[in-house]
Amino acid sequence: MFLNKNFTASFTSDVLRGPVIGPINRKDLATSQKGLDIVNAFPDIKIDSFGFTIDPENPYRCYYFQRWRATHTIDMDAYGTIYPATNTEMETPVSTFSVVWNPEGKIVYEQVGAVVDRLEGNTQGKAAVFGLLHTAGLKLSASPGNSAFVLFYYVNACVQYEVSTSLLHLNLVYLCLIAFTNQMY
Repeated sequence: MFLNKNFTASFTSDVLRGPVIGPINRKDLATSQKGLDIVNAFPDIKIDSFGFTIDPENPYRCYYFQRWRATHTIDMDAYGTIYPATNTEMETPVSTFSVVWNPEGKIVYEQVGAVVDRLEGNTQGKAAVFGLLHTAGLKLSASPGNSAFVLFYYVNACVQYEVSTSLLHLNLVYLCLIAFTNQMY
């Protein structure tokens, strides 16, 4: 998803949502991931997508699965906090994804990253970017309904309403949540 720099598609809205993240637009997601230094810290990221199937009740929805693998070989600079390379090979649990189109072929939204079996892989049930962050040593709880993420979305919604998605403010909120979550666990 964030790795495909050449991805082009026609959207009716630019929205991603999932059990832990979102709704978030693609531009803000890419900016936040760039600030996490993920692609540099995990230069061998491999995303296996498989099992593509059309929803029998909605011909405009395609479901599929992903498993991510990568090695944390370079220090990760997450908004100024350095997480030294662990040289740990990461494998996430399989996650489900879906894409919904309209009859004109434009993407309406994407649903990302619901974990199928949290006991699979070596990231303690964390998938996609959360698995990468876990492997780098940033131990965020990535569970639906987690109080830190509920707080994040509440504050994020307020910031977006008041500041019209100012990325500086969103990044500051994110850093505060990292500190808050690390103190909780």
